Amino acid sequence: MSNKKKNKKKPAAPEQQMSPKNYILTGRARKLPIAECWISPNWEGSGLSTIAVARRHNSGNMTLGIYLLDTFCLGLKNTNVLFNQADYEYEDYLDKIFSPHGGKEPIEYTLAHNIIYGAIAYAEDLGFKPNKDWTLSQMILEEDTEDIELIELEFGKDGKPLFINGPYDNVQKVLNTLNKSVGQGNYDFITQINDGSDFDGFDDDDFDDEYDDEDDDNEDIEDADFEEIKS
Repeated sequence: MSNKKKNKKKPAAPEQQMSPKNYILTGRARKLPIAECWISPNWEGSGLSTIAVARRHNSGNMTLGIYLLDTFCLGLKNTNVLFNQADYEYEDYLDKIFSPHGGKEPIEYTLAHNIIYGAIAYAEDLGFKPNKDWTLSQMILEEDTEDIELIELEFGKDGKPLFINGPYDNVQKVLNTLNKSVGQGNYDFITQINDGSDFDGFDDDDFDDEYDDEDDDNEDIEDADFEEIKS
């Protein structure tokens, strides 16, 4: 009798499930085709715009990034990602975000890309960093390379920054930053009593909750019941 042990196949290791957050951060969302992009009306005149960029899964569901931008001064003020949304969920969320701003208008992706990245770059030159959730939501966009056509856009107002305070802005901190980066007299500032209408549709839960990485590991990207991704 042979003393050789029979080769036994080891059982295959169970496939590790990937969370929605990791799915996006590893670049898989960027491989989905861009389905459509939307922007709030009068974004050039008001200096405040909301942009939605949606990518379509094979199932027909949508993953989208939402970007609230101040093109006059502060850049990316808020941002969010929704993952694998069914049509009705997707449409309901778009209504929630855009209705307070008078609806939405279709926009070509290239222009949306230039507005988002341009506003962020302008604000960074002034000393303002993009919202912390940009690390995640930028992965919904194409990479910012020379492959994307560069469109000349004006940021700021009349050749210099214009800060119009919003309901959650730390006014003194913003002014201190502007004084340091461009100096007094080289920017404009409008104080307004703001009831929060600029942020209608953006619940606190959409942006401020901590993303629970421990819970992520138990979520399966094959499922279609994921909603908001919070960082």
